[in-house]
Amino acid sequence: MPWQPKASAPARGRWHAVSCEKKKEEEQKETLDKEEVPERHHHVNARQLLYPGSSVKRFPVPDERVPWEVDFSAYKPLAYDAQTGPATEEPNGKNPMGRTGLTGRGRLNHLGPNYSMDLILTCWKRNSDGSVCMKAAKKVMRFFSVKHKECEQWAFPGGPLQPGEALPARLKQILDPFLQKKITEMLSDGREVYKGYVDDTRNTDQAWIETTAINLHFEEDDEVLAELKKLDTTDPEAEITAAWQDADQLAKLTANHRDLLQKVAVLWQAHC
Repeated sequence: MPWQPKASAPARGRWHAVSCEKKKEEEQKETLDKEEVPERHHHVNARQLLYPGSSVKRFPVPDERVPWEVDFSAYKPLAYDAQTGPATEEPNGKNPMGRTGLTGRGRLNHLGPNYSMDLILTCWKRNSDGSVCMKAAKKVMRFFSVKHKECEQWAFPGGPLQPGEALPARLKQILDPFLQKKITEMLSDGREVYKGYVDDTRNTDQAWIETTAINLHFEEDDEVLAELKKLDTTDPEAEITAAWQDADQLAKLTANHRDLLQKVAVLWQAHC
């Protein structure tokens, strides 16, 4: 067998370096390819089988059939209007996030987008000496929340916003004229933390909720914050119960509003 020269140690080292570099480039390319195709999330609440406040059931829609561009020839949802009851009619509008299993207006006020506002009022939690409470080296934030008597979960104050309105009528129910005036004046300086589609149980193929979430943060205690803190009530018989809560993992909020709270915490570098 003819003699074959062996690669010298430096040569073997160079080959190993080139091989590792090539493997690293391939891994980086694979990572970039994955990042270029973001994971698509489908609405979940808007496909809840039993439509809220009714006995109407949605047409079941599996995840892979939610997008309108995916063929679903068997899809035959009922139409429902809370004022007239169930009926069958052809859909004439499209929810931007895809199929929900129901057409019509449902319990919403309008076909198409129904605009609303979520007001996220926050302040720092303070010790008895006035200093800001700290947790895990971050400031502890508090937020204002409300719960309607017929609901089990807490939420940010807000509601449907009609054209020309600065504040939703539902929010005005809990604010006196002084706070309505002051909050309206502060809105222009508020931080918009989200604007867009809301995965709500009331949504249908033809009617859905879109919200603008605005954060008003009180860096220091003032007259307006003092009045807002007076709204904290635990009366179980009240139509609307209000409470200030610590912003943390134990905060009692709807899933959608918990996500908004997390955005606000990041904005102010607060513990959450």
